[in-house]
Amino acid sequence: VLSHEIAEIDMKKVSGTSYSKFQLLLFENYLVAFELTEEETYNNRVDFWGNAVVTKRNVKRYYQHFKMKDFSEIRKTSHDKETSYIHLNHYQGPSLVPSSSLVFRFPFGKQSDCEDIHNKLEELRKKSSAEIMKGSDHLDHDCIVFRKEINDNSEVMQHESCKDCGNFFKGKLQTGINCLTCNDLFHKECFASNKDDDYGTEEEKFDDPEDL
Repeated sequence: VLSHEIAEIDMKKVSGTSYSKFQLLLFENYLVAFELTEEETYNNRVDFWGNAVVTKRNVKRYYQHFKMKDFSEIRKTSHDKETSYIHLNHYQGPSLVPSSSLVFRFPFGKQSDCEDIHNKLEELRKKSSAEIMKGSDHLDHDCIVFRKEINDNSEVMQHESCKDCGNFFKGKLQTGINCLTCNDLFHKECFASNKDDDYGTEEEKFDDPEDL
């Protein structure tokens, strides 16, 4: 599910030397970057002064995607009064990984944009890093958070059901756990339940000695 779109921003990797223009799509678990460039095309024609006629067009190309949970921290800095930055840092142990760490640059007058984008990124990072509680049936399973928005105008039955309890996911925005190992959907509570806890919980019944 697309959470936010940033039409244009100055961005570079920490390992890079210069900033470029990018469009960013912020999903629940991913940041997808498209590089914005301007291409020139020569038409084999010249103008009145003998200069080659050049046609320019804006081009958007897929650049790279990044997992939000890989960013260990997202922080703002201001190296001077005119420019603000957002640093998305990826660490392996104590070491920063420059090739997968990003810097956004905001010129003077864009401080409010910097604050707004920082808050959105931090919210997505926290959500993507939230630990999924696994019950006894799924301890070693691979899983992700499941979210699905119901289209009110659709005539097709869109509500999914939980594999464990059989009940439907409720609400227009359905949320739960998608167990990749089981290839099924579960309520968070059902996915986290420990089945072993149910064993022996029923009170054991004994015969009355007088009836023997």
